[in-house]
Amino acid sequence: MRSRRGRGRNLRRFVTERQLILRGWINYFRLSEVKGIFEELDGWIRRHLRCVLWRQWKRRYTRVNRLMKYGISEDRAWRSDLNGRGPWWNSGASHMNQVFPKKFFDRLGLVSLRSIQKRNFLPDGAVIFLHGFIYGIPDQKCVYFIRL
Repeated sequence: MRSRRGRGRNLRRFVTERQLILRGWINYFRLSEVKGIFEELDGWIRRHLRCVLWRQWKRRYTRVNRLMKYGISEDRAWRSDLNGRGPWWNSGASHMNQVFPKKFFDRLGLVSLRSIQKRNFLPDGAVIFLHGFIYGIPDQKCVYFIRL
């Protein structure tokens, strides 16, 4: 998910271009039982997109005006812009999380890795029959057939 620094990007198009990559990645790891990694990656992806937005707002006045447009007070917007920190730090700060919450990215169509993994997660004791091999606990009665 690299993007050039000062390049203007349509965020919706940026997200849709990466949907296939994210869906393919989660389908490859869908049987993983590690939920914390997916939550961290979801957060990292959203933070990266916030960083892209912060970098697009190159000038101080643009940043302040955009933050105020999205509901931040003028004083807080100026303090956020003049904090002397870089784009990555600001993308994880509370002012950017308030302006662009998870709902914002859901509306853009960003795929949540954790939600897809939750849908594909099998209950405890489930057995998967895949390519002639049985995975899971064989003494359970529940068998899932996955067609790839």
